[in-house]
Amino acid sequence: MESKRAADVSRREFIKGFAAFAAAMSGYEAFAKFDLPPAVPAYYDAYLAERIATINRRRMEGCAAGFFFVTDLHILSNRKLSGLLLARLVKETGLRRVICGGDLPVAFGTPAELDEIATDLWPRCWKKPLDEAGAQLFQVKGNHDFHITENAKRKEHVGLQYSAEETAKIIMSASGNAAAVTDRGNPAACYCRYDDAAEKVRYVFADTSDAPCARQALCDVKGGHVQMSDRQLKWLAGKALGTVPAGYAVIVVQHVPLAPAVATAGIPPSLKVFRDLLEAYQAKKSAVLAGETFDFASRVGGDIVVNLTGHHHSDRQSNFGGILHLSESCDAGYNDYWRRTPFSGMLPRKAAKTVHEQTFDCVQVDVRRGLLQVTRIGGGQDRAYHLKPIRVKAGGTAKLACTVLKEATDWKAFDCDRAKADSKAQTPETYWTFFNDHGTVSTAGVFTAAKPGPAMAVALDQSLNKEFFRLEVV
Repeated sequence: MESKRAADVSRREFIKGFAAFAAAMSGYEAFAKFDLPPAVPAYYDAYLAERIATINRRRMEGCAAGFFFVTDLHILSNRKLSGLLLARLVKETGLRRVICGGDLPVAFGTPAELDEIATDLWPRCWKKPLDEAGAQLFQVKGNHDFHITENAKRKEHVGLQYSAEETAKIIMSASGNAAAVTDRGNPAACYCRYDDAAEKVRYVFADTSDAPCARQALCDVKGGHVQMSDRQLKWLAGKALGTVPAGYAVIVVQHVPLAPAVATAGIPPSLKVFRDLLEAYQAKKSAVLAGETFDFASRVGGDIVVNLTGHHHSDRQSNFGGILHLSESCDAGYNDYWRRTPFSGMLPRKAAKTVHEQTFDCVQVDVRRGLLQVTRIGGGQDRAYHLKPIRVKAGGTAKLACTVLKEATDWKAFDCDRAKADSKAQTPETYWTFFNDHGTVSTAGVFTAAKPGPAMAVALDQSLNKEFFRLEVV
């Protein structure tokens, strides 16, 4: 979860400073007034054609499994075009699955705006175009679903919220969620699992805001809206992870990140329990939840390929506890993403009527080469992740070889068990300070291991496209 200061500063700048930044950045007021056009605007045509060609080329190269991932729409603070854009991408790539990482409504607004989003804008601008394109939409519940903080009461952090049951009806009405297996005995359940038999992938969708809800609750900046119930954790352990079919890989998606260098600070206790559960599954060990033991020692299903999240509005990655953790940038018009995304340079402002006004990804798994390929639509760069960790003895070296980037012009390495986030930091990675206790990497891509622990190295090309390597110093 973001620190209270960082959350307040980034969003307050966006909302209260609109007049000062109007020429450089998109505003809540401007996006709120924007109405959905009948088709994708023409200024996207050439850009989408290139992105579609890239996605289709990667399918031909061996990316058997793939889906689109979009998170933190915050409708009203959003140009509302991502539904139309994704509908075109679904039609022209053949990748039908669209996964939303949560936070559908605007973060700040009024109860009337929340009702407008729930009953009109969300179905009309988001769900309808995807349904009409034949997409299979999965939605994960975010800490703002369906939750809003009224502008006049922002300093008091008073939550204005639909009940858990009302929220579940919205979230779980998406076509993918409706077809998934969930906890049918819980009318507030926003967690489920779905199997793709052709791709041999199990998708596990968790709810990191699984709290008893009334129509008033504290906003997330008070820490009262990010937690997971024992009931959900046991269901995920026994009915989702504990039943993965033989030969299937696992992709886990939730809103709030779990690991250092992805999450900016310590996580709530119940989310730490969830991380322990995922790590127990990955290591083929047992986990104890509320007195009940779940043993994964003899599991037949495959490993967790990636834990995919949103919440912090930026691209981050970590190799921690044997799992690749990724957090993706926000689709909303908030421009905090450019200050919080390391290794990406100065990302473009989310200005209206540009191809940077929305932000999401196509995620593809290349089983043959052991790669996770991420193609950016909007502001940012493409990324590739080597799924198999490289083990290096302390004091030893490893030569890292790029297989995706044509030419690496720079290399960086960073520890994955700690990172410092500071909104005033003036470092090469603005907002972030990374550490190199576990090793460093040379300009030739040679990693020199030091203290045991988890790390990552990243190669960058001239456009700042990135290729990441998972490292375990032993």
